[in-house]
Amino acid sequence: MKTNGGQSRRFRVAAGAPRRAAVLVLVLAVMSALSLLALGLCHRARLELKMARIRSEQVRSHYLAIGGLQRALLAIRGDADEKIDHFGEAWRLATSAEQEGLLTVAGESPGEERGGGDDARVYYAVSDEEGLLNVNTGSPATWMILPGMDETIASAIPDWQDADESPMRGGAESSYYERLDEPYRAKNEPMALIWELALVKGVEWTALVGAGPGAAGLVDRFTVCGDGKINLNTASAEVLSTLPGIGPEGARALAEWRVGSDGRPFTADDRFFSAGGDVVQVPGLTERQAELLMEYGSVSTRHFRVYVEARVRPEGRPYRLSAGVRRNDGELRLIWVRPMSF
Repeated sequence: MKTNGGQSRRFRVAAGAPRRAAVLVLVLAVMSALSLLALGLCHRARLELKMARIRSEQVRSHYLAIGGLQRALLAIRGDADEKIDHFGEAWRLATSAEQEGLLTVAGESPGEERGGGDDARVYYAVSDEEGLLNVNTGSPATWMILPGMDETIASAIPDWQDADESPMRGGAESSYYERLDEPYRAKNEPMALIWELALVKGVEWTALVGAGPGAAGLVDRFTVCGDGKINLNTASAEVLSTLPGIGPEGARALAEWRVGSDGRPFTADDRFFSAGGDVVQVPGLTERQAELLMEYGSVSTRHFRVYVEARVRPEGRPYRLSAGVRRNDGELRLIWVRPMSF
């Protein structure tokens, strides 16, 4: 009997071992699953927290940029004389809120050395829209000297605007655009926004906005605003050289006269034209060139372009926007606002 009892106990121990092992395996499996679930939840929580920070940064950067836009509008509004516009005026703004003392770092006093943490930046600049070439009224034949311009683009722009569907040589009408992977029709009307150039045949992105940081693109040389006359006080030599009968030499003579004897722009001896007839003062211009400048040029502007860049953190991604502004008798009107990137 003892022998049988011992055998029975050994049998029960032997029989219970697999069950305990199975329970242990099951417990380990459940714990592993719970651990994986916890890791997944932690990872998801981190992602959601990161996305929340990004959204918060986007919103804050957006409103910082709006503040920069309002500051730029204030500078334009501060110009009391709308009959003459030149680079020496208050609207010729290219600065930042920090430089003007309008923005300080949270937790720091003005004048203290900047440290880490929330360190917002807002930069803004204003340019004269009528110191650019009007893409709706200009002569494509004179545009060929501009960087980024070629025969295809110079022909396709008038085709995009004219009312017919007959393409110029090298140009394009709806029959071309409708064969693209994402088809559309030619507008057959004047451009309302300069960014419409992106839709025109031959205009690549690098030609539109410039090939790199600081490089000018077509949007920096053309405008859709104004009556087509160029502000002689603010137009670049590159733009002036496209005016009929002026050429590079005439444009250079005019630009050199504006910067004064020191040959440097934005200094105390800079000069400007108070009236179109003042161009006769410029050495090196022929009488005919002076007449053409009076015909195609002006000394005032009603349209401005504003650029703003905002960063919540110095290393953060910039939020950029541009805006078009029309001024009339001291009243300002935003005619377009375009977020450029984040």
